[in-house]
Amino acid sequence: MLWHKTIKVRKISPEIAQSTKRSDTKYRKRKWEDIMQNLIEKIHNCKKCEWLNCKSNKTLSSPWYGNIKSKAIFYWSSVGWSGEERVIPFASGSGRLLDKIFALANIKKEDIYLSNAVKCRLPNLRSPKDSELENCKSHILEEIKIIKPEIIVPMWSFATKTFLWNFWKLEDVVYKEFVFQWIKIIPMFHPAYIMRWIWDKNKYINKMIELFTLNRQ
Repeated sequence: MLWHKTIKVRKISPEIAQSTKRSDTKYRKRKWEDIMQNLIEKIHNCKKCEWLNCKSNKTLSSPWYGNIKSKAIFYWSSVGWSGEERVIPFASGSGRLLDKIFALANIKKEDIYLSNAVKCRLPNLRSPKDSELENCKSHILEEIKIIKPEIIVPMWSFATKTFLWNFWKLEDVVYKEFVFQWIKIIPMFHPAYIMRWIWDKNKYINKMIELFTLNRQ
């Protein structure tokens, strides 16, 4: 059972709202694997952001990881240093906290669909720019159309910006549900934040276990 009351809001990004329409049938007529491969090629060939997606400066893209039949998508802000090398999001030190939560929830990482709001590794692990989030939004929209998740979990403020408008700080929206059509958007803290602020750790772990459990129901 969720801890909080479901909140119906009008803060959903209009592009995300458009992507949730069930009337689009072209994705049902083709194999998911083929469609996802086409999306991966688009992401690998994307040149919208200057100096990104380049092998020379180690900013290559890493589109997604996990189960494309997942009921939930968990979004990180961007690809971490170890993420690109392993092609696995959440592969750095903070990702090990998620590994512990996966074990507590009796679920494997590959059972979850893990992705990034910005598909490329960012130089020096800097924060994403608004323009980079905007440029990746078309990839996100296509991703949502293919997966058709029941739950979207953006982790940290930059990923949350892709899906919600008009929030002042992440603390205002984290752990809460924002419902549009059949999709629940539930912002969460970045695991690295929880590793620094131990006082919120148990609440975070219990909530993530709940979300992982919902994913496999």
